[in-house]
Formats: sequence, C-alpha cells, structure tokens
Amino acid sequence: MNQKIKRTSLRIAVFAVIASIVLWLIPAGLAFGEGSVDLDALKAEVEEAQANLDSTQAGVDSAEAALADAQAALDSAEAALADAQAAVDVAKAALDAVLTNPEATEQEILDAQAAVDVAQAAFDSAEATLADAKAALDAAQAALDVALNEGGEEGEDPLEEPPIVVEEQLTDPPILNPIISTDKDDYVPEETVVITGTGFAPNTVYTIVVTRPDGSVVTGDGSFTPGSDSVLSDAAGNFTYYVLS
Repeated sequence: MNQKIKRTSLRIAVFAVIASIVLWLIPAGLAFGEGSVDLDALKAEVEEAQANLDSTQAGVDSAEAALADAQAALDSAEAALADAQAAVDVAKAALDAVLTNPEATEQEILDAQAAVDVAQAAFDSAEATLADAKAALDAAQAALDVALNEGGEEGEDPLEEPPIVVEEQLTDPPILNPIISTDKDDYVPEETVVITGTGFAPNTVYTIVVTRPDGSVVTGDGSFTPGSDSVLSDAAGNFTYYVLS
C-alpha cells in the first residue's frame, strides 16, 4: 500500500512540474510582446517530462517484481530449513533407537550415524541458502527504494516516509554452563562411546574433537578417518555424540 502511495505521489509531482512549465511559458511569452507561445518547445518539455516519468515507473515496476521474487525465494528457503531441521531430528531419533536396541548390529549403527551426518549437511546447506535469500531480499528492497526516490534533487528525498522507530526489547542472555560427559569411564575396543553435552548455546553447531590414546584425532564413524565431526545442539542446548572406538 505504501509503495502504491509513493508511485501516485511520484506521478502527481511530475505532472505538477509539467503544469508549472505551462503556466510559466504562457505569461512569459505574452509579457515579452511575442503574442504567442512556442508550442513546439512546450510540447518538447511535456514529452521529456512524460518520458522521465515512464522511465522511472518502469524502474519501479522492475524493482517491485525483483522484490516479490526475492520474498518468494526467502519463503522457500525458510521452508527448506524447517524441513532440514525435521530430518535431523528424525535421523537422531533413529540413531537413538538403534543404540538402545541390544540386537542392533555395528553396521546398523554406522548407517544410522551416516544418516544423521547427511541430514546435518543438508541442514547446513539450507541455512546458507536462507542467509543468501535474506541478503537478496535486502538488496531488492534497497533497489526499490532507489527507484521510488529517483528524480529528486541531490540531498533531498521527496518521497521519503518518516522512519519507523522500533523499540528493541533487551532480554537477558541465556546462562551457559557447558558440561561434557561420557556414559562410561573406560571402554573396550569396538565399543560405542556415548558423549553427552549439556548447558551449551541452543541450536548451535559444535565441532567435536576426540583424541585417541595414540594422539590421533579421527571421526566417530569407526573408519578412523582423520578429522572431526560436528553436532547441532537442541533448543535446550544439549547434544549427544556417538564414537565407535
């Protein structure tokens, strides 16, 4: 609605300029004794003003279309992120079910852990896409603002609306008390180590680095590949990580 008002105001402003030109030229011609107005010059002035208006309106229409596309992309990215989060939750629940099943095989545990890793990677990708979509929306909004205000004198913004002041409500940051624990003090070879984290920041990705007795750092899937894994804390700031020793 505000954009439509701006566009209407822009048309009114341009036609007001045209009317001013007409009213100035007529008495000017008569005052100097010419007895007539240069209609060709007047017509050229009007056509130029109309061309400027058409050009500005085309820029506004293009910017509005780009803004609508950017908003649609943002909505899609937000939906994809929600789906990715749900997939992570499902994969983690499946892994928990396998680990608590005494008849589960090592391969089933590996498959469940791999499913969690895949879901986590999809979540990270969706999160990056959402950030890009937000940046694109901001750029489209800035382009629309420029198009709506095009034609004003330098230092002026004739179509600018009063700024909306939003009073920010400050909230106390969460109190963090990060604690890492394992389900046992010692493990035998090929036994699964359950690492639990509590008191961390909610919905945050953490890198888990597990150092073996020989000093090596490997992933927790039992392949002994050098490197580390990442986990996502839940809304309460907790996470669970499994290592196949």
